[in-house]
Amino acid sequence: MVGGERFQDEPVVGDEIVRSFMYTEGRTRAQGAAAELPLEALVSLTPDGERKLGDLRFERRFIAQYLDGPHSVAEIAAELKIPLRAAVVITSEMVAEGLLASEDVVAEVDLSLLHRIRKAISAL
Repeated sequence: MVGGERFQDEPVVGDEIVRSFMYTEGRTRAQGAAAELPLEALVSLTPDGERKLGDLRFERRFIAQYLDGPHSVAEIAAELKIPLRAAVVITSEMVAEGLLASEDVVAEVDLSLLHRIRKAISAL
């Protein structure tokens, strides 16, 4: 395998391992004023994010295009095959930039949401 040892959350594209830090340009924490989102945080595309969709690059564009409504960070990671840590960093920065809106973490248990999150995490 090209690229060395593979960690569980690192996808393989062809014969190449895509290291987690490649998604975030080496960042392991969200930059600037971005508060890191928990995995269960629900995010959705803002009107500003929709307007700037054509200017977004790579994973940011994939995330924005995927969001047809609120989805958890864990769901985004699973569905787009992005490492969890990278999904946290990218979505947190997108929220800080106003491209995504973050909803409060669910205070009451919504079983359908919990099933979606469990399914997304299991897919990882």
